[in-house]
Amino acid sequence: MKIPIKIEPDRIKDALMQVFYSSDLSYEILIGYVHKTLTNNGFRYVTPFQEQSKINGQQINFNPTHLFVGPNDQVKIQIHPNHSLTFNTISSYIGWTKYRELIENVLRILIDANNINSFSRVGIRYISEFENIDILDKVKFGYDQSFPGTEIDTSTSNLKWRDEGYSISLNLTSNLPVNITKEKQAPITSISLIDIDVIKQNFEIKDIGQLMKTIDDCHFKQKSVFFSLLNQDFLNELNPVY
Repeated sequence: MKIPIKIEPDRIKDALMQVFYSSDLSYEILIGYVHKTLTNNGFRYVTPFQEQSKINGQQINFNPTHLFVGPNDQVKIQIHPNHSLTFNTISSYIGWTKYRELIENVLRILIDANNINSFSRVGIRYISEFENIDILDKVKFGYDQSFPGTEIDTSTSNLKWRDEGYSISLNLTSNLPVNITKEKQAPITSISLIDIDVIKQNFEIKDIGQLMKTIDDCHFKQKSVFFSLLNQDFLNELNPVY
């Protein structure tokens, strides 16, 4: 299958890239060095906060995290106590070429400043959102959602597998009810999500070129899973660009 470069519009709501690193510095000391390194290179530091996320409608609190916002408020970087860095876009997706360049620049800066020694894991997670669409009607696999005497309104499925050394997780959420009104648009009454997480781990990489190749490979694997999942008619509706 020929993989499109992108679809227009892209539908991407989250584009997370996470790396796990090793450092000779403790987490508390590392934060100080990273703060100096990133703020000297155009990033803005945001006061530490209790990281929160909503899971099944419930607010979940995670460990405090340190947040840096990149130039033009396009990308944020979070540093976690578990020796990981997480990149994500803030509003609209800026495209892989620009996003990758920013990721590489930040990692190179941190390596050159001797803040980080090596990397052991890379994860790419993209979440795409589709408004007023039952995604299970648009993908190449399905399952029996029937239940005696009922009609299923919303469904969530999770698949995990390994492929060529990658750990892949696919989450599909179909017909999640919402109530969103946008100017000059029909009301949004439901959304469906395609959530793909690709992980490569158990290595030791010190070279930035080798690390970026691993990141590129994970990104391409994520992209391949996404496009191979969609049936051809739906893909054509999404305006693919080759």
